[in-house]
Amino acid sequence: MLDTPVHAWDDLEGIAALVRDHPWAVVVRVVIGRPVVSHIPILLDTAGADGPTSRATSARTATCTGAVRCR
Repeated sequence: MLDTPVHAWDDLEGIAALVRDHPWAVVVRVVIGRPVVSHIPILLDTAGADGPTSRATSARTATCTGAVRCR
């Protein structure tokens, strides 16, 4: 993944508001040389011991399931 610090956002309240207001992510991958786009729902857990956590899940492929830290 390309890490671009200029686009980093550490405002947890702002991130939580963004996920609440826009609960779908777009994942683009390449399959046999062509782009494939999937829309993935994002769930926000603000009660986690380590701070806010977002979870993305896909019913079609279990490999897409996981947790990503907000920061």
